Amino acid sequence: MSFWKIKISFLKEIEWFKSNSRIKFDDQNLKFKLNNQEVERRGTKSILTIKKMNQNDFANYSCRGTNEFGSNEYTIRLQPGGRN
Repeated sequence: MSFWKIKISFLKEIEWFKSNSRIKFDDQNLKFKLNNQEVERRGTKSILTIKKMNQNDFANYSCRGTNEFGSNEYTIRLQPGGRN
């Protein structure tokens, strides 16, 4: 499930957090996938994908972008939805 995008101009670093813990993107992390794309004249687009989502994935997710002017962070709460 891909659920969030952030765009920041002149980006130096992108960090993702789950419940205030930094998500590590390495060969041992099979749960999360990160896709950063340069968008011409618009900055960087970062997409976090959660693979095989389950109850343990419901949490707050934050994305922090940093450049020479400072940083900005956005948070989204991923929670179960009701069905009618």
